[in-house]
Amino acid sequence: MAQNAGYANTGIDKKANLWGSGLNKKKQTMRGGDEIDLKSALANLINASGLKGRMIGVELGQRWEEIAGRMVARHTTEIYMKNNMLFIKFDSSVVRHEVSMMKSKLLEKLNQALGQGDIIKDLRLF
Repeated sequence: MAQNAGYANTGIDKKANLWGSGLNKKKQTMRGGDEIDLKSALANLINASGLKGRMIGVELGQRWEEIAGRMVARHTTEIYMKNNMLFIKFDSSVVRHEVSMMKSKLLEKLNQALGQGDIIKDLRLF
């Protein structure tokens, strides 16, 4: 093992010292690729698999009564997201009409509740 002159007395190879001290931020995996942290890996997986829209739909479904109100939530039968559009199904045409009259305000409240910008571009009511 070749030693650097500054490390001659310690018996430590300079390259080994850099890896051990954490100065080199990129680490090689056994397959030769770069490691990434778990948070980044999960974000990449969610985006690549199309799960982000489903996760947003689930989050909104859990907070639907808080966002839309008790009466609207009581008559909502289904909520899901696809291609930046939120689809909402109602069991009452009267409630669907009321929601359509406040569509722009509801869209704004939904995007604020998510806190990630304008993720939902449109509402589809049926």
